[in-house]
Amino acid sequence: MLLGLLHEHCRHINVEAEADSVKTGLAAITEQKPQLVFLDIELKSETSFEILEQLPGIDFELIFTTAFDHYALKAIKFCAIDYLLKPIDLNELKIAVSKAEKRLES
Repeated sequence: MLLGLLHEHCRHINVEAEADSVKTGLAAITEQKPQLVFLDIELKSETSFEILEQLPGIDFELIFTTAFDHYALKAIKFCAIDYLLKPIDLNELKIAVSKAEKRLES
């Protein structure tokens, strides 16, 4: 769903990779070296926090997406730009992407 919203409404965002586990997410971030990462918090029996904990540093902007609000404090500790609750509101997505772009420009 997120991919569809990005392709339709944030066409300037170039999606380089998708992942559905900690292992594939870690590999994608390490290989692609993205400027912006969207992470769904729950990945099967794991969480995307495990990806972030295994990285030597977070040198990209980060937006979390999740159906659960109880991860918000932990997301803030990872300096997330935004925390989007599912179903993702299009206006909130656009605002989050705009915040990321401003941070990347500076």
